[in-house]
Amino acid sequence: SVFARESIECLKACDIIIVATDNHGTRMFAQRIGGQYLIPIVSAGVNIEVGGDGNLIDVSGEFAIALPGEAGWCLACAHVYDNQRAAIELADAVERDRWVQRGYIDGADVKAPAVGHLNGVIANLALVEMHNLIAPFKKPVHYLAYDQLRCELVPYAIVRNRSCALCGEGGLLGLGDLETIPEYE
Repeated sequence: SVFARESIECLKACDIIIVATDNHGTRMFAQRIGGQYLIPIVSAGVNIEVGGDGNLIDVSGEFAIALPGEAGWCLACAHVYDNQRAAIELADAVERDRWVQRGYIDGADVKAPAVGHLNGVIANLALVEMHNLIAPFKKPVHYLAYDQLRCELVPYAIVRNRSCALCGEGGLLGLGDLETIPEYE
């Protein structure tokens, strides 16, 4: 488990933390470790959605590289994880059942599918940018989406959320006044 003391000690010693999990709770937890210890976080994931008629309406994936510090943003700012979904996932079984009964979880028993070729595309796109972090050879791309159905790569610019609990003004990183911080792509 990523929450085990041994795992946390290993994460704290990393130069880069790569998160390729299917849940919001572990993404949020890894971002908190990365933010606290100023370690870049790479999050990679895929999306597959089938419409009511049984046809694929979304086959896509994305990666985000969150760099800590004054010029960066975190995975929460990039909406890579949802705090409410993370709280539900991290709750004990009794509490999760209460959330399901109240209607807070839609499709709670549906598992996200993993498709080898799509995972490979996203992993390799992220690998290029991780290589670029270590040995810069081009302008960095810190958030890139791949839409397989449209055959498109779409880079996104992420702007730090000023009210972010981790990297915003008064957040855990203590960055203070963000007026002097330039937008970061």
